Amino acid sequence: MTETQTGVRSTRWLWIAAIWFAGGVFDASQNVLIMHKEGRHHSWLPLFLTELALWLPWAPCERPADISPPSLSSRRDGGMVGSAPSDV
Repeated sequence: MTETQTGVRSTRWLWIAAIWFAGGVFDASQNVLIMHKEGRHHSWLPLFLTELALWLPWAPCERPADISPPSLSSRRDGGMVGSAPSDV
């Protein structure tokens, strides 16, 4: 594996982790703020951290999409669109 592919793969995982973390922060904030507005009395920081931690196990379940195009040399027709198969 080349250095570029490794860098791209780690960048994808960073984006996935950041998106799931942002979703967790949003959800935890909504839960804590709504409960606070309703007048409930809790330890807000442990509640927020627990709600955030519930989102984090989902991040490794996300599979990064392989966005690289398929190799043209792997096609049987030589990569030409509309060309006849070479073994006919």
